[in-house]
Amino acid sequence: MELTENTTLREINECPVFAQAKGHLIAGWNKAFESDKSLSDLQKEHPTWNADDIIYGLNNLKRVNEEQEQYVFYPEDNDSDVCLFYLPAQERRHDTYFILLAGGAYGAVCTMIESLPVGTRLNELGFDVFCINYSVANQDSFVNGLMPEPLEDVSRCWKYIRDNEERFGLKAEEYILGGFSAGGHLAACYCLDNIGAKRYGAAAPKGLFLAYPLISVESIVDERVKAYMKSGLFGVTGKNDPYDYEIHEHVTSAFPRTYYVYCLDDDTIPQNNPSLLKEALTSYGVSCLFDAYENGGHGFGLGSKVPGTGYIERAIEFLVGE
Repeated sequence: MELTENTTLREINECPVFAQAKGHLIAGWNKAFESDKSLSDLQKEHPTWNADDIIYGLNNLKRVNEEQEQYVFYPEDNDSDVCLFYLPAQERRHDTYFILLAGGAYGAVCTMIESLPVGTRLNELGFDVFCINYSVANQDSFVNGLMPEPLEDVSRCWKYIRDNEERFGLKAEEYILGGFSAGGHLAACYCLDNIGAKRYGAAAPKGLFLAYPLISVESIVDERVKAYMKSGLFGVTGKNDPYDYEIHEHVTSAFPRTYYVYCLDDDTIPQNNPSLLKEALTSYGVSCLFDAYENGGHGFGLGSKVPGTGYIERAIEFLVGE
């Protein structure tokens, strides 16, 4: 199957090459893949979702499908929405590997849009990559809260990698965690002592790679949006304290080396979020690099059509030293 901007979501969904990924390319958005909406149509609806970048990521998944008997793994239940995409580099050049968490406002996980294209670029640079689809909000979430399920999912997925080190040919502790938007919030939460990897007896990442992440739910200006986010994430039962998930409030000197990229015209994430995190990291002596680009909006993923093209190489140079 040759992928073009006119390829429809239905065609992708029904293509045998992507059979393992069916239902997981954008978790929580399965109905869309029953439509005849093309990748070009998708880009028109979401201008930062570049069709060429999506094709780039899907073509790499085709390559992985040819080389690997299995590329989607389930840490527990094969019927679960929680899964791992495994993207091995054609030629591994690094002991460090990446785990990526796509965004989607905790209502979806846009793996096809963000993690697959970025993972493809990382593959070309010699890194193995895993992309995690974590739990997203449902009706029960607005009562009992979604959290901490996504954090538990990340921990379970990492432990699955650890338990299968020989199969994947890597050292589980040697990873960099990356996240986009809500996935960036989740990745940063996972680096906190109070709610993250330490709580689950898992190894914390060696570095953190953040693209336009949410840092503070409380900083959301639109009160209706804030109330909706807090309701879905934390519910009304009181089992979750929203303050625990304010990332900048819980940074310590143990927080990993951090790369952060965003655009100044991003109208989705509160404008003060980069400075909130940067000030917290700096105050604890955590090494960090923040890249800000004039234009590009929110959700640009690989970003091949925005001024920040090449940010992945800058992130690697900072986080890995190469």
